[in-house]
Amino acid sequence: MKQLILSVVLLLSVAGWALNPETGISLVKLAFDQYYEDHYEELQNYAEPQQFYYFRYEAQALIDMYNATGDDAYLARAKTIAQKAIADAIANPVEVTYGNDSLGSYPCFTHLSSMDHTQLTDFQGGLGLLIIAEELKAHGDSYYQTICDFVETNLVDKWFKRIRRDFAAGPEYDDFYAQIWSDSDTKYDIVELVIDGARDKREMFGLICLILKQMGYTLYPYEDYSDYMFTQAFTIRPDVDAPDWPYNTDIHKSWGLMDQGDGTIELYWMTQFTYDYYPVKQMSTRHASRTVWSAVEAYQRGTISQAAVTALVATFKKKMWDPAYVGQSYTGDPRLTASIDPNDYYPVGPNYFFVHNQTDGTDLDIKEAVYGYVQQPGRHGTIAMGWHRLAQYDNDIKTLLSRIADDLVYDELMGRSSSVMNRIFSGYANVDGEVKLCGLAYGARVKRETNTDWSVLAPVEISTIEQLQQVNLALDGNYILTQDINASQTNPSDPDFDPNGTWGDGEGFDPLGNRVHPFTGTLNGQGYTISGLYINRPTETREGLFGVNQGTSTNIQLIDCDITDRFTVVEINNVEQLQQINLAKDRNYVLTQDIDASQTNPSGTDYDPSGTWGDRKGFKPLGDASVPFTGTLNGQGFTINGLYINRPTETRVGLFGNNQGMLTNVHITDCQITGSGYTGAVAGLNNAGAIASCSAAGSVESHGTRVGGLVGYNLGPNASIVDCYSQCDVEGNGNDRIGGLVGINYNGAAVANCYATGTVTSSGGSMVREFVGYTPDDGTVTNCFYAGTGSYRGC
Repeated sequence: MKQLILSVVLLLSVAGWALNPETGISLVKLAFDQYYEDHYEELQNYAEPQQFYYFRYEAQALIDMYNATGDDAYLARAKTIAQKAIADAIANPVEVTYGNDSLGSYPCFTHLSSMDHTQLTDFQGGLGLLIIAEELKAHGDSYYQTICDFVETNLVDKWFKRIRRDFAAGPEYDDFYAQIWSDSDTKYDIVELVIDGARDKREMFGLICLILKQMGYTLYPYEDYSDYMFTQAFTIRPDVDAPDWPYNTDIHKSWGLMDQGDGTIELYWMTQFTYDYYPVKQMSTRHASRTVWSAVEAYQRGTISQAAVTALVATFKKKMWDPAYVGQSYTGDPRLTASIDPNDYYPVGPNYFFVHNQTDGTDLDIKEAVYGYVQQPGRHGTIAMGWHRLAQYDNDIKTLLSRIADDLVYDELMGRSSSVMNRIFSGYANVDGEVKLCGLAYGARVKRETNTDWSVLAPVEISTIEQLQQVNLALDGNYILTQDINASQTNPSDPDFDPNGTWGDGEGFDPLGNRVHPFTGTLNGQGYTISGLYINRPTETREGLFGVNQGTSTNIQLIDCDITDRFTVVEINNVEQLQQINLAKDRNYVLTQDIDASQTNPSGTDYDPSGTWGDRKGFKPLGDASVPFTGTLNGQGFTINGLYINRPTETRVGLFGNNQGMLTNVHITDCQITGSGYTGAVAGLNNAGAIASCSAAGSVESHGTRVGGLVGYNLGPNASIVDCYSQCDVEGNGNDRIGGLVGINYNGAAVANCYATGTVTSSGGSMVREFVGYTPDDGTVTNCFYAGTGSYRGC
């Protein structure tokens, strides 16, 4: 994704502290819109001095906010400012001259007090236009062509035209390049002659060439130029201070990333292309941040090596956290001349463009002459636009910037005493596919009145269950427990439970991390205990203190926890709980004692006409035609006694109406069950389910077909009934497919090691038998028998 722009928001803390992605985006939108409305409600004249110079930051911020939020208003506003900028320049034509010759008038963006064309303004603002053009092209908006045409003609071609005659060029571009491109000595001279200033101009020009090439423009050999620029700018070379500097004659001293021998690099600032000026180290100036921005942009477009980005990451981290390096000043560098004022346009000092982050927890002295205010308690410092882009390549940098962001987002929105000074804009960056960081300012000086620790080295201390729950807001953080934690208030039955609080939904603690956003940080319990943790999510999986843990958790002790998920075995010890299986038909259940089901019978002494079975139909079968039972029930040999079901107009009637799960060791005694087809004491329909070691005794009556003492319809291909028996008397009322154990065994279903003893009657019905009413060739019955006295023999 594109860069973060230093902002009044500075950064959205998702990887950092207090914001989850949804809340974070909302807060960033609020802060960004508030700031943008205050400063940009009216479209400015971009042709006025210095306005187009900062256009890239505004453009980048709008495109980044669009990518962060998906809000089309940001993209529409970006297109509007592009249209306005182009119109303003066209309305401000200024003559381009070369020596005493006029090359005609071109649309002009003025810079500072100069009313003339300047490359720094053209190239910085031009990149902003192309950033918008890329997004418009990606969304099928043809206005991108207008932008690219304008940039090529008015911000690139005019600078090439100024030096064409130096090469005795003809009137046509082809002739012009045919003459110079074949000459290896002058092949790239034209590029260096076009660019009349320092390295940031060259890097930005290289990006302009690269984007125009990728957008399909061919007026100049853009790919050759961008490759040349980036090769020179981002190749790691020996430091010019080294005695064996080998490039004195063919490579300028301000080119390249200068190797410091420890994996870090140094940059050099040169304002001229001549070799008369000794380069000045500039890693701690705003211009270094432009180089970082350009390097990451080039790297993401596949034009420079990862080594350059790795070196920049190491350099930033060294300047932030190395005790031997923090606070190093360049004010004593003898190469600084009077033409470069250390307290003015090229500020120097202790890590001037970095947040001061002393490893011992103290703050650096802030020089009043440089910063304009004396040191206050808390963190101070400055981050220049560009360095934040390295966050996507290093977790320490990401965490640091996120924590700073968290402070400043809240401070800005709540009117607290942080300050972000100088020109500031908001924006967004995508890190690892998620909204991680938002904002950043160009040359912003950040001051915190409160003493916030921004060191990524210190873990976050957790002492309460509320703080532990908030780990979900920063799943890649580092945490330690500092005392035993009482989590009992997560349980609705606890006296301290708050129905309007964090766990008011009654589901208890929300596990840390999930399949989409796993926990990737560290949690050290330091031997402390978490007691009374309650989680009740019977329809969900991955439940526990951690839902999905891809990080490191050590020295954590859980005691007295109560955790229920989809795979948790639920204990059943009464008929009311047995009936409630219909509320979660995919879970695992176990009987813990004999069940008295007599209250389901209207004639029973415990029957309640206003209770669960007040409709006098008795027990409601578990699982139906639309939602079958798919879990497990282990009766553990306990009995369900007195089960009553009276549903003569309904099908799929029994303890289970429609079973696709596994039933084991379930024993029904003294049952009275009436249905209309698909009726059996244990299951009306066993639809590819498994029933093992189960039994039934009592009576089963049906007013329809497919009725059995144990199972009405055993339907394959994987349906099985094994080691079961029925002592039920079965009445078919003249219907067919009636059996003492199973009514019909069909489509690959299997019955094995079973028997029946009850009587079977169905006067006038067909396929009525004491064991299985009907089993075609694709059903199997093995090692089974009937041991009663009925007259309907066979299977």
